[in-house]
Amino acid sequence: MSLMTTQEAAEYLGVSRYFLERDRVEGPTVPVVYVGRRSPRYRQQDLDKFIQSQTRYNPEDSLDQGNTRDVVSLFDPDEVDSC
Repeated sequence: MSLMTTQEAAEYLGVSRYFLERDRVEGPTVPVVYVGRRSPRYRQQDLDKFIQSQTRYNPEDSLDQGNTRDVVSLFDPDEVDSC
């Protein structure tokens, strides 16, 4: 099991480092492991589970045509406007 730094986890998720730093302060929604007192690290398996938990299906896709594209949103829509 390897651990990722904040920057590596941000790149893996496709978000900014600031997003993960803010997430830790506000109460983590992205699972984080601390090595020592001040070294946050992220496990790939936890990031994969987080991505899965954030997956939404696009209601505009027609299920009759067999389209089931995943739409991934890591941001709360109400929060995006305030950034």
